Amino acid sequence: MDKVIAILFGVVGLVMAIYYAIEFQKGKKDSFNSIMWFVSFELINAITGIGIFIGCILYLIFET
Repeated sequence: MDKVIAILFGVVGLVMAIYYAIEFQKGKKDSFNSIMWFVSFELINAITGIGIFIGCILYLIFET
């Protein structure tokens, strides 16, 4: 059961990372001059999604 939950979290994290990375690319074109795009909501969420995905992969590797 733990593996199923880890896989679900991994998929959600990956989808979240891809979605927010695309949103970040869209938003970057509009406000390229400001420094705020670098620490934007989309970028933080994309990094979080990647972190969740990597964490789930590591859990699946080391749990078995």
